[in-house]
Amino acid sequence: MKNQIYKLKDLSKFPNRDTIWKTKYKFIFSGVFSVSRIQFDKEKKYGVLSAGFVCDRHCGQGFRIFIKKVNDKWIIDEVEETWVS
Repeated sequence: MKNQIYKLKDLSKFPNRDTIWKTKYKFIFSGVFSVSRIQFDKEKKYGVLSAGFVCDRHCGQGFRIFIKKVNDKWIIDEVEETWVS
């Protein structure tokens, strides 16, 4: 698994949600990865974003990721699971 190359493709290049899992591709289709925009506090010391991975119609996991700025670098402060299927 370490040496495998993953290629990310824009979701707009795929069929709609209902048929994305049924379509045959010329590559190994592993799933859909998504990341939201970061929402910052007013002082831009803290932020939160959402991320998720869906690997089939009933397979996936989502997270809320809390970040904070420490010594002018952003670090992950906490990861909270928000959903699982």
